[in-house]
Amino acid sequence: MGAPPLTTGEWAVLGLLATQNQHGFGLAKALAPSAEWGQIWTLPKPLVYRALGELDRLQLVVQVGPQAGNRGPTRIVYTTTDLGRSRFEIWLKEPVLHLREVRSQLMLKLAFHQRLELDPRDLLHRQIEVLGPLVEGLRRRTRLTSGFDATLALWRYQSALSAQRFVRRLLALISPNSRPR
Repeated sequence: MGAPPLTTGEWAVLGLLATQNQHGFGLAKALAPSAEWGQIWTLPKPLVYRALGELDRLQLVVQVGPQAGNRGPTRIVYTTTDLGRSRFEIWLKEPVLHLREVRSQLMLKLAFHQRLELDPRDLLHRQIEVLGPLVEGLRRRTRLTSGFDATLALWRYQSALSAQRFVRRLLALISPNSRPR
């Protein structure tokens, strides 16, 4: 049996901790709607603390120690464990498998690539490989359905095409010598 899957919020918290030790309140501020990371994925404070608890239970993060607050209680600072960092590094390299994850997990992965100064080209090439069959399957489905199923299939097909164009364009911007496939 493999490692248990993490939610997008848990990945966001784990990733932030992989880039800098932090306490729950700081993570919640970073994932607030108006914050830099909150533009990608928003996580309310109670869910940040729930994610920390789950990541701790899975031994992906560990408490580093207390940090005195300027205006409030002492806060517990967390960091990733070796296992947590390893899972995060593997996750960063994996393309998303579902179209609905492009807006959330792929954007998080790309932001973490930038934060960590990693080259995202391999991820983007792999993402194009995943999107290709998805686009083709949805194209076929638009021809085989009728009624609202056809409307839904067309929506999903156009969304997949848009995601595919986005990834190809981003890859071309990052690597001028890389021709989009």
